[in-house]
Amino acid sequence: MDDDQVISNVTPRPIARVEFSTKRSTCRIKWQQSKRLRPGTIVAISTKDDNFKTICKIATIAQRLYRDGLDQDPPLIDLMWANTEDAVLDPNLELIMVESRNGYFESVRHALVGLQHAAQTYSPLDKYLIGNHVHDTPPAFIEEYPWMDFSSLIHRATENGDTLRESMSTFHVLEGGPPGLQGASTLDDSQLEGVHKIVSNELAIVQGLPSTGKTFTSIEAIKVILSTRRKQGGPPIIVAAQTNHALDQILIHCLNNGANILRVGRRTESPMIRPHTVKETRKRYQEVQDKRHRGLVHSHRANIDAIQDLVSAVFGDNHNLISPSALLDAGVITQDQLSSLYDESMETDVEEGPFALWLGESLIPARILRDQHPTQQDLDEAEAKREVEFDGDLDNIAEDEEDLGRIRGQLIELAHMWSGREPSHVSRWQRAAARALADNSDLFCICPDMRGAVYQLLQAKLLEATTSKLTSLFAQNVYLCKHLKVSKWARDINLIDSEGIEVVGCTTTGLTKFRGFLAALMPRSLLIEEAAETREANITSALFPSLQQLILVGDHQQLTPNCDIRWLGEEPYNLNVSLSQRMVNLKMPFVMLQHQRQMKPELIKLHFEAVLPGAAGPPRCTGRRQSTRRARNGWSELILL
Repeated sequence: MDDDQVISNVTPRPIARVEFSTKRSTCRIKWQQSKRLRPGTIVAISTKDDNFKTICKIATIAQRLYRDGLDQDPPLIDLMWANTEDAVLDPNLELIMVESRNGYFESVRHALVGLQHAAQTYSPLDKYLIGNHVHDTPPAFIEEYPWMDFSSLIHRATENGDTLRESMSTFHVLEGGPPGLQGASTLDDSQLEGVHKIVSNELAIVQGLPSTGKTFTSIEAIKVILSTRRKQGGPPIIVAAQTNHALDQILIHCLNNGANILRVGRRTESPMIRPHTVKETRKRYQEVQDKRHRGLVHSHRANIDAIQDLVSAVFGDNHNLISPSALLDAGVITQDQLSSLYDESMETDVEEGPFALWLGESLIPARILRDQHPTQQDLDEAEAKREVEFDGDLDNIAEDEEDLGRIRGQLIELAHMWSGREPSHVSRWQRAAARALADNSDLFCICPDMRGAVYQLLQAKLLEATTSKLTSLFAQNVYLCKHLKVSKWARDINLIDSEGIEVVGCTTTGLTKFRGFLAALMPRSLLIEEAAETREANITSALFPSLQQLILVGDHQQLTPNCDIRWLGEEPYNLNVSLSQRMVNLKMPFVMLQHQRQMKPELIKLHFEAVLPGAAGPPRCTGRRQSTRRARNGWSELILL
């Protein structure tokens, strides 16, 4: 690493923009399609001389910009230090960096922090996690007021429609499932049972084969909860899904059914959902900043100014030489040595400072290492290597919407523009420079050939003397950024109240990443779509103290959580076992949706026997007619294979 910079913004901590060499790679890396250095990836950094013997600094990739980043030569990447005290401030210090090619650290980091918080608080759902409670139990707020509005489940007109709708509008949910809806609702019996399970239990598990209406059942249950909430009041419902696409789909259903939604996170691709993101909703919500928030903003700006002033003193202001007064303040030179630089009989270069005259011909531009990339011939000879670097899921990151997630802030460059020439006739010039500085109170008495070496020594000593102060300012920046984030969350909570938000949606990663914000909403109900694909830690870490109802919808017989490191999915860790699967294995009651609506009956039977051997029988196909086009193109044969 030859150069680094600091970006100061309302992020968890300052970010270092580093320039790195790819000379160890046998071919030119196609960054637009490469899997390397993805945001959230963990890296380990050490000095070149130490080579991880005693020094190992941990950082994560903060952002992976192609434009003005990876497209540069040499490329640039933004790092976030795990510990601000590990921040490297010496641009002349050559480092080596090792990237973890397995796993995605960012999501795991948030889950681990969430687990630490969850371990310090109590949740009514804890008893299910430890396996000593495997019975259906209503949440406390349902026991307190068990009447719910099931009238939204009536989809067809019937002879006693008015009477049925009135009875369903105030139904005692603890007396069993709602009767009389079989002919008035488009839901089948198993789906009606699933809706009742969802709205009436602390822990509700709903499973079903593909096309049995799991999402539809979830939406109908949300409608029941919302219609009841509108009468009684209460906090919004939290809805989460494993993928951004699945989350957008369920939020679109909520939106189409009249729910007022808020999408947390920036990775939506739906034009219907984008106006309901936090960023867009903030634009419509005008609020005067409170005094505390204004104070934090002022302190944050003052902190950035202090960092900028200190960096300018250490590395030179406006690409000039370092300030002699900064050397005196840091105790690097004496008052006599400072005065010798400003001797009235000597001329002084006003623009570049007194060191320009003192250095004379020893003043040279600072050296920056540059690596040599492979030629096209090298690329042709490394075809196999180049294939390893390609990621088919990253078609082209240069033209995507990376600007939406770009971290912006004030760029503070840490780089010496000027340096001193090393003496060619002295082998151990560092010691000679130290002796020359110590023995001469008049810097002009130092031999001109040694002044370049002395200047390098002054640069190093000044940086060493101010490193602790810089890291202290970085730590203060982290503190202010965290409190600014909390302040913004408080304003967002006011936004949710004023906008009447009923459903807050995020991914299962967002459950952990935005845990503080979501917990501050004091939610009572959390619904997880694709729960069988979600790691248990992501759900467990999101069990806020206010949460009384957890709803898991999915089918652990189809897909399981993705375990980045294979052996962690095996005994005794079993990280590829979802919470819903573990609860089913513990004999926790659940609802299996029975009516398959798209697959051919013979395929349903085959799939049912393979996935659920020994069960009573396959779910019925209430059948959408099989299209002739699908029959002709051999789709059924492909499934059978």
